[in-house]
Amino acid sequence: MFKSYIKTALFLLFIPLLFLGSNFLSANYILGNENISLFLIWLHRGVASNSFDNTNNVQQDWVLYLLKSIKTHASVSIISMLEFSAMKEVTLDKYLNDTDQLLTNVWFSMSALRQDIWLLESDMNDCLDEKDLYDRQFFESIALYDQEYMDESLQKSINAQKCAWENRIKMNAKTVLFDQLSYYYDFVKIKYDYVQSQKNLIIRNFDFIKNGLLDELVTTKEVLNTLGN
Repeated sequence: MFKSYIKTALFLLFIPLLFLGSNFLSANYILGNENISLFLIWLHRGVASNSFDNTNNVQQDWVLYLLKSIKTHASVSIISMLEFSAMKEVTLDKYLNDTDQLLTNVWFSMSALRQDIWLLESDMNDCLDEKDLYDRQFFESIALYDQEYMDESLQKSINAQKCAWENRIKMNAKTVLFDQLSYYYDFVKIKYDYVQSQKNLIIRNFDFIKNGLLDELVTTKEVLNTLGN
């Protein structure tokens, strides 16, 4: 699913990605191997609801769990993870598989949040349109000297304003979650794509990478090439 879009990147340029963080967390992801269509049905029942109240705790817990997991993955040090592993290829494969699953989960959650944000914005705009209507009715009632009509229009205008305000707050709250997920998703995906594309090279040259000998080798090669002319 995740094709590398940094195939042309130089190996040495991205070596710092291998040193990020200090601990590797093997998360027990909720989805596992469950059918993705069932996941989408469940996710939209939660994330695509327009409330951040107590009835939405499962959805909030899921999104926050994913945010915590993706932030942890962003700080994973490939070097530290592989340094004390007796089976480096197996360890790296597990990291890549876990990361791939996490990226998939985050992507679907972001899609549901994006849809929810759009619906909240649409609801907010509908409420604002209603408020404009009731405001016009309010001034019309004054011109008609109609007390009941004026009170009714004023109350409806207040309710419409409250509706727009509540939808804006919910939209902003979910936008914050979406932006954070998106930021870490982009970073972890770049890291994942690069490690995936350079997996064999990393395993074969791990000791050189760990001990920082690659720069010396490059310098030595350049000098030898110069002396060869």
